Amino acid sequence: MKIAGIIFESLLKTGGYEIFTYNLHKALARRGHDVTLYLPAREVRKRRAFYSGLPFAVRPLIPQTSFFLRNAPGLLQRHLAWQQIRHGYDVWQVMGTWPEGFAALRVNAPKVLRNYGEDIQLSHELNYGIRRDPALDHAVRSVLKSMNKVVAMTDSLAALQRELGVPEANIARIPNGISLERFRKPVDRAKVRARWHVGPEDFVLLTVGRNHPKKGFDLIPKLAHRIRDAGAKFVWLVLGGETDNLLPELRRLNLENMVRPMHAIGGSACPSGAAHLELPVDELLDIYGMCDLFVFPSRLEGFSRVIIEALAAGLPVVTTNAPGCGEVLRHGRHGFVSPVEDIDDMADNVLRLIEDPGLLARFSSEARIYAEDFDWDRIAAAYENQYRKLTGKK
Repeated sequence: MKIAGIIFESLLKTGGYEIFTYNLHKALARRGHDVTLYLPAREVRKRRAFYSGLPFAVRPLIPQTSFFLRNAPGLLQRHLAWQQIRHGYDVWQVMGTWPEGFAALRVNAPKVLRNYGEDIQLSHELNYGIRRDPALDHAVRSVLKSMNKVVAMTDSLAALQRELGVPEANIARIPNGISLERFRKPVDRAKVRARWHVGPEDFVLLTVGRNHPKKGFDLIPKLAHRIRDAGAKFVWLVLGGETDNLLPELRRLNLENMVRPMHAIGGSACPSGAAHLELPVDELLDIYGMCDLFVFPSRLEGFSRVIIEALAAGLPVVTTNAPGCGEVLRHGRHGFVSPVEDIDDMADNVLRLIEDPGLLARFSSEARIYAEDFDWDRIAAAYENQYRKLTGKK
């Protein structure tokens, strides 16, 4: 099958949106499909050597892509329509409503759109979502209705798609994926703990992600304070961009020796190949492997990939019932789900797992089994099944 994808970002940005795009297209290519990804012309030209080494083809969009998107979007749409005529793709995999879905409106071929969160979710309180702009809100609604199939990673996203006018029959539920084989490598816990100055008997909590208001990282100092005051001893690693903004509050609560914010790890400023996109990086895999419990106090997610990564590493999870979090795992089987911003309930759930090694071990075993459902090959097969239904091709 000939499959075309489209994304308006550099894959080297390596956010969830970009990593998903890379892994899906790679998995589809490995399954024998002829896969092409369209990227902004400037990006392809700037990093031609990098993109030529990917396991799927990369083609540039119209030159001055951003200019035409802002000033003459019809020309951009006609460019993609012409690409369809020229190359005869069986199906287009559209990686978001705006600008990708908007640019692909005139393509005369089946189109499958995958919402990633920010392109459809809306929160004025968290200053989140492109639909805060009324013009983009209108564009999103129009694009969603024009797609042959719209993928929802979670039930909450499916509900939002229906609210925005997508018929239930046009919604396919397919979760995010992870590279499960990367989590099967053994980790020398003692060696990794020594490297990170963590004691062999310490109970280690882990949180991963950028410090954005929607992630709820501002709750971590109060949560840690509550757990410490209950008498628990622990080390809490908080990995991600801008997590050092937590330090003033941690110092005020005298927690700086227990909660350790650290900038994002791994990667390279000048990547030389697709290995840069194989996430999590080895260093983070080691950290997952040396920890005991994953804590994620988020207020809003599209689909929390880090929760699935933690489960794949055998870490039980304490998270919230926010969209994209609590619905990703099973409460009481792989971890616990607390109400959003309920610090006392989250603290109680963390304490329960610190104090009950047997329960922690049972959750850990169940977590690894559950994570098998999110392997990239299974996710790609689910997308492939949608393409077959739309095209009648194998």
